[in-house]
Amino acid sequence: MAPVPLDGGVPLFGALGARLELEPITVRRSPYATHIDYRVVK
Repeated sequence: MAPVPLDGGVPLFGALGARLELEPITVRRSPYATHIDYRVVK
């Protein structure tokens, strides 16, 4: 998902033809990565 918020790359959900509204529901951090789970709102 990083390419979309950071304004580069190809949108992962571009083939859907609509913008998705995502709500973060959990965030897990480790020394090597951050994992974020999202819920589709719209």
